[in-house]
Amino acid sequence: MNTIRLQTNQNRLIANLRHAFNQSSMLGELLQNARRAQASAIHFTVDDSSLTIRDNGSGIANLQTLIHIAESSWDEQTQTRENAFGMGVLSTLYFAERLAVRSGGKAFSAATAAIIRGEPIELVSCDLFEGTEIRLDGIQPTQPGETLPVWADRLLRALCEAFPVPVWLNGDAVLRPLADLALQWRETPMGKILLDLSASRTQWRCFLQGLPIGRSPSICRHHVVQLPTATLARLPDRQHLLNEAEDHKRIQVAIDSAFRQALIETKERLSASDFIVNYARICMDSLLALMEN
Repeated sequence: MNTIRLQTNQNRLIANLRHAFNQSSMLGELLQNARRAQASAIHFTVDDSSLTIRDNGSGIANLQTLIHIAESSWDEQTQTRENAFGMGVLSTLYFAERLAVRSGGKAFSAATAAIIRGEPIELVSCDLFEGTEIRLDGIQPTQPGETLPVWADRLLRALCEAFPVPVWLNGDAVLRPLADLALQWRETPMGKILLDLSASRTQWRCFLQGLPIGRSPSICRHHVVQLPTATLARLPDRQHLLNEAEDHKRIQVAIDSAFRQALIETKERLSASDFIVNYARICMDSLLALMEN
């Protein structure tokens, strides 16, 4: 009996995945790996052509797992909770000429082209090292005339707004305004929501596992949603939700419910005249929008 089966040209597949990533997702994956390693501090050092990220997390017991594509090295609980894909370091290989890693007492350094081709990479012993250090050499900024430090600053400011772990770039703390513990988040079936009662009910943006995901609001005033960590994102570049059409509907329902509850609480707090002056139009706009739907 003649049979056929699915086969894969592994090297060509990995090479073609270059088009599925961008440099923003590369930095996001580096941040995500450090967070999952339970780091309490992440330091980026960037010069004209190289980027180094160092964290004080649990480290990597077996460096082979770092370049084992689609095989996550995280424990079963983390894989279940966060749908870890095992694609993190792959994104770095397309935007740098060389990758060097050290963790624990082991290290390697290799040309990214050689790693993509599947060539053997020599592991060497090094001094014991807390956490993990990843260095990328030969990175090019995406904007003409933009230096690598400026590029890193621009992207990290966008990526770290809600990131739960402190991050530094060249010794300066990266601002994380949405990680402020004093913020008044509301728990909903679609995660935590930070409301702005002066914003339209349909203007919102999302964060998944501390990183921005999906659409950006078209106006400045908007609500913020921190999705449950198990929410599914698209492979391989996790910048959009897997089921955006349905998830967006559920997010909007959660925002509407939280919005109504917040208005009720505000009404109880204010005098009738103050509430009418400040919130009557918002209530009417929200009611009309809900009736249209």
